[in-house]
Amino acid sequence: MVAKPKLNKPRDRRVSADDIDTLMHALRETKVSYLKPLILIALETGLRQGELIKLLWEDVDLDSRLLKVRDTKNGEDRVIPLSNKSLSILQSLPRLRESVFNASHSSLQNAWKRLIKRSDLDDLYFHDLRHEAISRFIERGLTIPESASISGHKAQSMLLRYAHPNLDIVKQKVCSF
Repeated sequence: MVAKPKLNKPRDRRVSADDIDTLMHALRETKVSYLKPLILIALETGLRQGELIKLLWEDVDLDSRLLKVRDTKNGEDRVIPLSNKSLSILQSLPRLRESVFNASHSSLQNAWKRLIKRSDLDDLYFHDLRHEAISRFIERGLTIPESASISGHKAQSMLLRYAHPNLDIVKQKVCSF
């Protein structure tokens, strides 16, 4: 006789080109060297904060253009392909430590909060980068199963909570029929 709780309305905030420009401008003032590449990799891969922090160089295969994501939220490791941009970013990073990004959860959260304050993007959350990446996967033509294999979603319904295709892109595709 207990009602099942309803899911909250999904957040549909997209990260615009202007938002990215604003972030990149604000990043010029940071001393946190890992922040810019970490943000750009998040936008390209859709990895969660924790997945990015735990990323080890031994899990990055630049030759095969693959990245192994371990210890994920759903408990299953996954292997994802690297886009040209993510490959380029990873190739540019120094391999000074075992981890790709020398960051802890708290240091990343603090650096993100300072960046958001500097950029005046108060309505932008780090998790919005994941939403943006997944929406881009769909817009670029990846299927739902292909997008889910990258994002790690097991249920299509949860993946669709993240995918918010740009209406102009959808319109352009429909008008081409």
